[in-house]
Amino acid sequence: MERYPSPERGPEQQASRAGEERFRIIFDNAAIAIAIADTAGTVLDANPGLASMIGVPVETLRGTSVFRFAHPHDHDEIRTLISGTLIAAREGTAKLEQRFIRTDGSTGWASIAVTYVKGSNGQADYLLAVGQDVTEQHRLQEELHWQARHDVLTGLPNRRHLLERIEALTATAADRDRVGLCFVDLDGFKQINDRYGHGIGDQLLVAVATRLCDSLPADKGMIARIGGDEFVVLVAPPADDLRVTAVADRLLSALATPIVIGEHELRISASIGAVTTGADTPAAALLDAADRALYHAKTRGKDQWVLRVLDTPANE
Repeated sequence: MERYPSPERGPEQQASRAGEERFRIIFDNAAIAIAIADTAGTVLDANPGLASMIGVPVETLRGTSVFRFAHPHDHDEIRTLISGTLIAAREGTAKLEQRFIRTDGSTGWASIAVTYVKGSNGQADYLLAVGQDVTEQHRLQEELHWQARHDVLTGLPNRRHLLERIEALTATAADRDRVGLCFVDLDGFKQINDRYGHGIGDQLLVAVATRLCDSLPADKGMIARIGGDEFVVLVAPPADDLRVTAVADRLLSALATPIVIGEHELRISASIGAVTTGADTPAAALLDAADRALYHAKTRGKDQWVLRVLDTPANE
């Protein structure tokens, strides 16, 4: 039986096949995550990079929705970005950083660029998504953000965090809203530090921070340590005089009993400068006003508070 040789591929066909093979090699071996989906959001193909990031076999990704592994809270944002931006325009690239859910239930973060690609030779349009796992970078950013706004020793918000919180209240406050501040300074802390050493002093500060926080529910005020033995309590609107003085009384009462550090039973009290004013008072000015009230409290002795009521912004 006579055999006929298979027809040889032309140069164009050979080039096309070679290009497809190169694409497949790159697609399958790329260190980044790649997915191809139709405009309805169904995954047509995915590479091992994406499968590894999520923790599933690559075969299980094909035919699934692009929302299957996205965090439920991010679905609306992703849908709006893709449908409202890319599909509506039938072109362009959208970049997003979103959470995803791994198969073990843990949450990660991915940085993704989604490009609308128009089909050729009668093929349908599709979406090309290229991304990478940025969970560790995101964790480090969150950690740095936290460290920049919290006191290392006590874990309380620091001065920067306090000022930002006051500014946020100012931006959203109504005309008649009032805000309160209690500036707390420990009486005789330097003598304790000098007598027992800074190690005991630091433990005492941590214990005082705990006492203050335990005395005041989170919805009653934000407690910050702004340096040394100085703490500040922000009382958000509505903060009338009675509410702010009630907070000051709670703070003093929290330190009424001795604090035991190792073999030492330490007695510590505080002086408090309290202020109430309109919520439109600038943050730095409000803190300065409370500091001045604290000065007057200290001139009257220990373990008491002085209240200043400001009817106009403190910097006027």
